[in-house]
Amino acid sequence: MNLRPTAHTLATLAAALLLATGAQAAPTDAELAAAVRARVLQETLFQDPAVELRVAAQGGVVQLSGWVRYADDDLRARQLAAQVPGVQSVSSQFRSWSSSAR
Repeated sequence: MNLRPTAHTLATLAAALLLATGAQAAPTDAELAAAVRARVLQETLFQDPAVELRVAAQGGVVQLSGWVRYADDDLRARQLAAQVPGVQSVSSQFRSWSSSAR
């Protein structure tokens, strides 16, 4: 009796595992950027007319930039972006209208 798994058997098991866990294809960069933008803009503090949000994504790495009202809004934007499925890391380069904290 041959107990060594074949490549076909392993591939079949891997496919079954993916189906069983409901794995989905990773979002495209454009889809991920749109999802991050939507998530951040849901937060009331980013609905301010003084806020300008730009989002770029590449392979799960998200870059946020633009203008925020207060310097510490940068951290909140990164926290929100990190919650979006598919995001692996987030960095930002915001400018703020005020150097004070909320």
